[in-house]
Amino acid sequence: MPEASRLRTWLVSVGITLLVLLALFWFADWQRFESAIASICWPVLLGGIVLLQFEGVCTAMRVRLLAGPDAGYLDSFAVTAWWVFGLTVLPARLGEISGMHVFCRRLRQSLGAAVNGLLVQRLLDATVLVAAGILALAMQSERMQGGPVLVGIAAAGALLVLCCIRLDLAFAFASRLLLHRRGSRIGRRVLAMTLGGRRAARSLAARRAFVPLLCWSLGKWLFNLTALTLLIKVLLPALSIGAATAVGVLFNLAAVVPLQTIGGIGIGEAAFVGGFGFYAVDLALAAAVALALRSVLLAAPLVFWGVVIGTERLLRMRTQAQVVA
Repeated sequence: MPEASRLRTWLVSVGITLLVLLALFWFADWQRFESAIASICWPVLLGGIVLLQFEGVCTAMRVRLLAGPDAGYLDSFAVTAWWVFGLTVLPARLGEISGMHVFCRRLRQSLGAAVNGLLVQRLLDATVLVAAGILALAMQSERMQGGPVLVGIAAAGALLVLCCIRLDLAFAFASRLLLHRRGSRIGRRVLAMTLGGRRAARSLAARRAFVPLLCWSLGKWLFNLTALTLLIKVLLPALSIGAATAVGVLFNLAAVVPLQTIGGIGIGEAAFVGGFGFYAVDLALAAAVALALRSVLLAAPLVFWGVVIGTERLLRMRTQAQVVA
């Protein structure tokens, strides 16, 4: 990306982020929020932050499965740490691009394998979130019968898992479309990426890694949604567990929108405020709670990044000291 375009992207992102934050501060009812803070059960709040660290552990294990049997645990954790760091501080989901770069460089994977890994993760995430959202809504409605709910979960999950398992067909189709453009430099690069993605998808299927990947994805979102539910219940104890979980699912689904803000700030808060408003929470209180939740959700991945990168550097220093000795 040219320097001028990069600077313009950052200026626009910072400007929009500041406008969103100012709007939330303007609408927030801080007096009511301070009274809610005074009654917080702090051990529960800290427990929610700890659970978000375990989400990072599950993500790192999933990255290791995608990279293959030769990938080391420390490398997988470091890649995950830099990936979530980029998602936290970069605009417009550019953290995904930086994460794929680290995936290629640190785990020695091709660009096609990185793209395949990203798509597999996002499809599995969508599968679990759709199922969790339907279950959360079912917990709140007596009119929803168990049979239709289970059928809906099974249909949505089966479709997304099928897409995940047969990603090689999608890469193969894209490769055929790009064959007539292989004469150009960009065309050759994109074609090489799609062919690499097809190989990675077939290798993943041959290793029968989808069941373990799905299990780690279930663990990841179990920790994430449990943490969000706890944090929301601490700040808004009147909400039911099902309502708090549904708002957490809505926030995570909204987070994939590539909004031109730092770390996705704006669309996530809108999801929180809209979700709380649906459950009749006052707009001013909802805005204040959304800001508090964003603060925790920004801090948690940075804590994970700091612990992983700090541990890695300590281990390297120890190894170097042993070599010198």
